[in-house]
Amino acid sequence: MGLALIAVMELHLVAALLAGLLVFQLVHMLADAVRIPHINNRYAKVLFVALLAIVVVTALTFLGIGIGVFLRRGPEPRAPALRRFRARSCCAHGASPPPSAASCWRRCRSRRSTPC
Repeated sequence: MGLALIAVMELHLVAALLAGLLVFQLVHMLADAVRIPHINNRYAKVLFVALLAIVVVTALTFLGIGIGVFLRRGPEPRAPALRRFRARSCCAHGASPPPSAASCWRRCRSRRSTPC
C-alpha cells in the first residue's frame, strides 16, 4: 500500500487519484440514497456511473463547442459594446436623467432632434 502511494506521488497522479475517489464516493452515495424498485445495488451503481459519465461528457462537449466558437469569432471588441451601452443608458432615463449622466444626456440630446 505504501509503495502504491509513493508511486502515485512520484508519477504525479495525485489529481487522478482524487478524481477517482470523488467519482467512487459520488456513485456510492447516489446508489445508497436512491432506491429504485426491482434494481439491486450493483445495477444501481452501474446506472449512476453511466449517468455521471453522460453528464461529464456532455459538459466537456459544450465546453469544447464554446471554446471553438470563441476562438473562431473572437470576443466582441470593447469600444462598440461600451458605446451601445452608453447610448442605451443615456436615452433610457426619459426626461429626468440622473445628475451623474448629465453630460451624457446633453450629448444624446444634441445628436437627435427628437427626444430619446
